[in-house]
Amino acid sequence: MIQNTGLISSTKAIYDLISKATIEVDGKVKEKEFFVKDLIENRIVIMIELGENDIGKINNFTVYDKDNNIFYKSDNEIVKDSNTGFMIGFTLRVERNHRNSNKWDYEEIKEVFERRE
Repeated sequence: MIQNTGLISSTKAIYDLISKATIEVDGKVKEKEFFVKDLIENRIVIMIELGENDIGKINNFTVYDKDNNIFYKSDNEIVKDSNTGFMIGFTLRVERNHRNSNKWDYEEIKEVFERRE
């Protein structure tokens, strides 16, 4: 079974891969600085702030890894006017698979091998 120290070090490795975030404002992609990028044991918290220049229909909050691969993407949409501040964020929690923590899970193993083909 994976120990807590293993979960924490795995979470840290994922945290180190996260490099940037983007949003779409009225269909135009805009890169955003992280307002919060925090590591708390087996959790990663990511937040960006929508400022006074982020006005209009905002969607496609996307977080990328160091190789510019999409790590996380939200299809939620908001409409923001100049009078409102807003934060967008998510929390990733790395956990054990309690369902089969001490057994091989055939479906999960099969999926891994199918991805390699």
